[in-house]
Amino acid sequence: MAELLGLLSLLTWLYLLLARGSFWRMSVESSAAPASTARVVAVIPARDEAELIGDTVRSLLQQTHVAPLQVILVDDASTDSTAEAAADAAAVLGAAERLTVLRGAP
Repeated sequence: MAELLGLLSLLTWLYLLLARGSFWRMSVESSAAPASTARVVAVIPARDEAELIGDTVRSLLQQTHVAPLQVILVDDASTDSTAEAAADAAAVLGAAERLTVLRGAP
């Protein structure tokens, strides 16, 4: 019985490799949007992150992609200057228009 299952498995793999060659490869044509129109948006939830948020925003805005990366910061009722630190970091890079700050309500 084990020999029969082994032979059946071998025949299945041979069929997939020889008759359906490269079945595991994805087609170059895909239903995804063309790269020229693809957009990437990073959403950052943050509360009281003024010390680190500038580095995070700078890092995201400096990434290279076909289309410019858009960053949305959701400031969850911070008691420090999280939103301002993020805006300052984007402004230093000249990318203030690519940062959107949404302020959460308590």
